[in-house]
Amino acid sequence: MKPTETGSQMKKTLYEILGVSPGATEAEIRSVYPLLRQWLESGESGLDHAEASFRLNLIKEAYWTLSDNMRRSAYDASLAMPLPEVPELKVRVSNKSRLVPTRLLVSVIGGLFALGILIQIAFSAMNHNRALNDSHGVSLAEKKVALEEYKMTTGASSPDEIAATRIREEEERLKSEKRRREYASMEEERRQARELEDNRRYAARVSQELQSAEERARQEAEYAAMRTEEEERAKREKEKYRQEEQRRMWQRQLNR
Repeated sequence: MKPTETGSQMKKTLYEILGVSPGATEAEIRSVYPLLRQWLESGESGLDHAEASFRLNLIKEAYWTLSDNMRRSAYDASLAMPLPEVPELKVRVSNKSRLVPTRLLVSVIGGLFALGILIQIAFSAMNHNRALNDSHGVSLAEKKVALEEYKMTTGASSPDEIAATRIREEEERLKSEKRRREYASMEEERRQARELEDNRRYAARVSQELQSAEERARQEAEYAAMRTEEEERAKREKEKYRQEEQRRMWQRQLNR
């Protein structure tokens, strides 16, 4: 990883690191993150392992900040107000004993929060470089090869045995950290799969309930129509019987 490239990445905003606009929705941010991560982890980016790992750390930090509404609001506030003004604001408020407006206070807090994020990204990059190189700029692999050559030519133990032990321990730690990240990634994918399955089941249940409600409404409508028809038929029968009784009564009167 080249220092100039690192500096260029650090000057970008978190929105630029993810490749989205400042007005991007939460859904857009959540959809672009796995694509970027897969692009870097699969090797399709064409970057070496060190650069790809560094950029992966950057997009993880950017996603962590922008995927949460509170953290994103604080970060947006920090972009709207330059950080160097924070110490001056503190002194002015303290000397004049005035209350800080709510909007100004939120901007100050957002600036401090963004500064903490940038420091965290910088330390992440430094730790990554430290894991790949020792304090003299010699890679771990080169130091191990030199140590083995020294032992083969001299047949004696080198004082660097302690350093070699530390190198092995650091390698084991990096492997363990890699396994932890892979496990966390798998857990996140499983969680998303469970959420999708739960949403699918919920949608199916709602659809079934709607169908059941429609079927009940249809049956109730048919039953109401049937009752109305029965009542109309009963009225007609009753009216017919009344008319027949009336005719018989008139016939009896005529026969008298």
